[in-house]
Amino acid sequence: MDDFSSTKETPGEVRMQITVNPSVITDFPHFWEPVLGSEGAHYPARADLQAHYRRAREAFGTSFIRHHGVLCDTNLVYFEDDLANAYYRFDGVDRCYDPLIGMGMRPFVELSFMPEALARAGTYIFHWQGCTAPPRDYRRWEELIPPLCGPLRAGGSAAMVL
Repeated sequence: MDDFSSTKETPGEVRMQITVNPSVITDFPHFWEPVLGSEGAHYPARADLQAHYRRAREAFGTSFIRHHGVLCDTNLVYFEDDLANAYYRFDGVDRCYDPLIGMGMRPFVELSFMPEALARAGTYIFHWQGCTAPPRDYRRWEELIPPLCGPLRAGGSAAMVL
């Protein structure tokens, strides 16, 4: 048998052996093929990109879409008043997901990037300034998620929210 074996041993770690038999062929499902990756979550609100998403759906059978940044400040989700009371708005989230759901696509909701008002510190990536800081108050972060999921479930996507 033409097996390839490799052993790795590092101080303080458990020894591991990996054996690959090239004569055994198994199915390799391409689970990613029906998924379209996109940039920031605010982009699906643009009519020109909706046309591209629709075209991908029709041409390639794309049925899922994944993008990041649904909680970025571009979607205006989280606010605090002068007394530190938290307020939420989800119309920006609706503008992200409603067009996709309307064309028969199922969004992967990635809870990425932090609203600046909830962030511990302002550290950013990407040209659209995704805040990478953790929440300064995890209780407030935990309180934000159920109200966020409510509009997602009510917006015609209840069957899609697990």
